[in-house]
Amino acid sequence: MGLMPQDAYYSLYAHHLDWSYFDHPGMVAYLLYLFEWGLGHKLWVIKLMDWTVSTLGLWVFYLLARQILSKNRALVAAFLWGSSLILSVLSLNTTPDVPLLLFWTLSLWSAHKALYSGSKFHWWLMGLWMGLAFQSKYTAVLLPLGLWAILIIDPEQRKHLKSFEFYGAMILALLIASPVYLWNAAHDFASFGFQTSERSGSFGLSAKSFGLFGGFLGSQMLVIYPLVFLTLFRVSGCWIKRLIQTRSFPRGNQLFLAAFFVPTVLGFALLSPFYWVKINWLIPGFVTGLLATALCYKSKWLKWQMGIQSVLHLVLAGQIIFYWIPVRSDDTYWGWPELSAEFQKYTRAHPQHFLFSADNYKTSAVMQWMNPKSAWLGPNTLGKQGLQFGILYPNLDSLSGKNALMIDSEPRFKNVDATAAVPEELLPFFDQVRVLEPILIRDESGNILRKFQVYEGISYHPQGAPKEQKAH
Repeated sequence: MGLMPQDAYYSLYAHHLDWSYFDHPGMVAYLLYLFEWGLGHKLWVIKLMDWTVSTLGLWVFYLLARQILSKNRALVAAFLWGSSLILSVLSLNTTPDVPLLLFWTLSLWSAHKALYSGSKFHWWLMGLWMGLAFQSKYTAVLLPLGLWAILIIDPEQRKHLKSFEFYGAMILALLIASPVYLWNAAHDFASFGFQTSERSGSFGLSAKSFGLFGGFLGSQMLVIYPLVFLTLFRVSGCWIKRLIQTRSFPRGNQLFLAAFFVPTVLGFALLSPFYWVKINWLIPGFVTGLLATALCYKSKWLKWQMGIQSVLHLVLAGQIIFYWIPVRSDDTYWGWPELSAEFQKYTRAHPQHFLFSADNYKTSAVMQWMNPKSAWLGPNTLGKQGLQFGILYPNLDSLSGKNALMIDSEPRFKNVDATAAVPEELLPFFDQVRVLEPILIRDESGNILRKFQVYEGISYHPQGAPKEQKAH
């Protein structure tokens, strides 16, 4: 699989090590840094990190399953997880979910040993893993919440609320995660704000709510297999029904599985009519959810699942190798090397121009990765939220009066011509904007699959609104 924009973006993190980052904590950057430090700045090195960490996560998942299930049922659970499309995608594409899944599963593995095997050492290990999980993604805040729920609900486990090891583990987790808090405090809590208040701005019921819920169900069924996903909700329903009828929570292993599964999966399911829930957000809940599913998953269903999942993976492999269906989005691995090669013609003709793209982070991140000696800017060049580019380059005053080249991706293009008019967003920031020939990326048959508009900006104004604005 070729370079994805996410691969390039988190590699940008790794090339600018920090305590944390605008979008997410830094664990994915630290892992990429270690792999690139040892093996070099190469695409296969990034993919190797994804595959290695995902495989370790699957192995730890099986170890956790063996603590809770019989050997046969543990193998069923491992098969359900290992055959899922979402785990395959994680092993190919860099996201913070890659380390999150490993450290989330390690946290549960140690938590179960601490709670049900009486291992004091695993309390400390659990604190370590929870801290590293939070260093991976903010979703890990659900781990201590699930643990507290178990200790409060289960009378047999309440004794740990008075234990030194429990509070020591919580303090250890906070200390390990502290770089994330310190970074946010030093940056006006930019990351916490982005993940909470800024996302909540689009929260609410609308005419699209039914479609959002349907999209949530359809996407989750695809990535985890429909029968598995429906069984997940059936298990949740049984637990909730028991709670309503008997006014009692499950105990032991069932409570352990429910505490780290039901709030995540049902929580996002209830959120889905109000906000687009991304495919990967449910991943942590699948860990204990699949263990619960394996308890009642019939053996005869496995043959069907093996056949269907094999076909889906063959289709995925065919798409990766042959690119049967063009992706009308920047979330694709196809065409980036060709874009970089074509754009070098512009940079050679204008060697003193600074470079940027304002279509989110994707084009800038990919071009930066493919040209490490260059310095690409992001949407903050035009006064927009620049994500991590805004953190790396908070002040652009040094570029005042300089000329620029801008790439603007056009995923759903209707023709191959240069745009007839300069985008309005460019005009306040340059004295003059010129439309250059677009870059067209073709497949081996000559079909045009991707299009990028190119602009030249003359005399940049970092604060916008110059006195004269001309477009050509």
